[in-house]
Order: sequence, then structure tokens, then C-alpha cells
Amino acid sequence: MIQAALQLADRLAILLPLQGEQDEIVFTGLIDPMFRDAESVVYGYTSLHLDLIMEIYSHAEVDDIIHWLEGHRIDFIPLCIKVRALAAHHAPGYHIRHGNEAIVKIKQGILGLLQGSVSLVEADVVSLGRYGYSGPTLAHQLYSQLQSTLPANRNLYVEIAKKQLQAIERSWEDAVEGYAALKFAFQAARRYETPGFSVL
Repeated sequence: MIQAALQLADRLAILLPLQGEQDEIVFTGLIDPMFRDAESVVYGYTSLHLDLIMEIYSHAEVDDIIHWLEGHRIDFIPLCIKVRALAAHHAPGYHIRHGNEAIVKIKQGILGLLQGSVSLVEADVVSLGRYGYSGPTLAHQLYSQLQSTLPANRNLYVEIAKKQLQAIERSWEDAVEGYAALKFAFQAARRYETPGFSVL
């Protein structure tokens, strides 16, 4: 799962600055493989978020949940670094909003998916407002409440975890919508062999 997420981040780094390059090469050589990686990432990180929610329900101390998060954090470090760099260099308005609507949805959706995935262990503020979540991550909330018992804030923690999970789902929906539109346009162009047709 981590390997697929790292490959996805690398491919997204190539896709983000592209502005109308050769369709067939970009679609078959970059976007199609991205979606195979992305499917694995969605499944893996959705499962981890659900596991985290179960951990919140089954423990009485915040320390127990932090211990669970720390057990996963080491695996996330390379991915967190890549995702932070992608988000910093490709903020909304820089490349992402320009070009074909399908490509824009893919770029925004995959970046949102990666940001949502690492939000599981990031003890920071995440900005996924486009996908329904913006603010401190669950890890941030937990670290700031080290001395409290879980029952006092269990519902709050579960709600934050669910919102972060929903952001992953919404970003994936965006990416899939863009992918489907792009694939349809690309297949239609090949079917009718339209000279000079460009979907990017």
C-alpha cells in the first residue's frame, strides 16, 4: 500500500505540470497506471481509517490511540514528505485549475486523495475544504489532549476521523469522474480517428 502511494505521488508529480502533451502517451503511460495505484491506495487507507475508528471505540485512553498512530507513522514518513511537497508547489491556482476539466478533476482528486491518506498520521492542520474537511487532523487533536481519557471526547474523535475519511472518498470520486470522462473522450477520438484531437 505504501509503495503504491509513493508511485502514485511520483506519477502525480509528472502529471501536475503537463499542459496538453501527447494524449496517448500521457493516458496509457501515466494516467492509466496512476489509477491502478490509486485504487490500491483508496482501499488501503480507507481500511486504515476504519481501523482507527474501531481503535477509538475499543480503548479508554488517548495514549492507546497515539501508540496505534505512532506504530503506523514510520511507514508514512516518505509519503508525507512527498505529499507536502506536491501540495506546496501545486496549490490551487498553480497548474491544477488550468486545462481540460477532466484532467483538472484527476489532478485535484489524486492530490486530495494523497493529502487525505496522510492526514491519518499528520499531527497538523489539513486543508481539504474542496472535499469537506479543513482544520486540525485527528492526530493533532489527540496530541493536544494527551491527559484526557477517551470517553470524554470519543464522539468528537470519531467524527473527525469520519470527516477525514469522507474527504478521501470525495476526492476519489472527483478523480474517477475525471478519469471516466477522459477515457471516454480518448476512446471516442481513437474510434473516429479524429486528426489532431486533443483531450488534454
